[in-house]
Amino acid sequence: MTRFCWHFTILLIIIGSYGLSGQQPPQCSNGCLINIKGLLSEYKAGVQSELTLQNTSKQKLNVNVGIEGFEGGSWYEVAGSISDPKNSFTKMLKLKPLEAGGSVVLSFDPCATTIMIRREDGPHVVEHPCTPAQSSGAPARFRLRVDVFDAHGQKAQVINSQEFKLE
Repeated sequence: MTRFCWHFTILLIIIGSYGLSGQQPPQCSNGCLINIKGLLSEYKAGVQSELTLQNTSKQKLNVNVGIEGFEGGSWYEVAGSISDPKNSFTKMLKLKPLEAGGSVVLSFDPCATTIMIRREDGPHVVEHPCTPAQSSGAPARFRLRVDVFDAHGQKAQVINSQEFKLE
């Protein structure tokens, strides 16, 4: 597949993920297609964990893992992708493939992950959210959001992890 076709395919997947078809994928609380293992309940500067995403289905899936923060009574995206960190704040993400029954391991250090936070004067980029000087205005609660796509590029499920905190 040419580079243009590959980028166009990813763009179509992302456009489809925003629900332009009018259908929203189910939020998963039971019978999830992906299990998340290794997430800590609290992270401090220098603490890194190995996240394992396990495909529990019998089909190949593609995933994107983002981070959401809780503020003002709702969850909002603070990092678009930890599975494709180079493109976290762009519309063009490279999805992680997961073979049926397979798994992928991601290194996860939220204290070293650039996030976007809301402030009264607009959104701000925070490069080290566990540093007191930069954490001002950051949400107190976070979670992972795993967007799961089937082999046809349709968003099949959205999985939210347990909550975690940054210290």
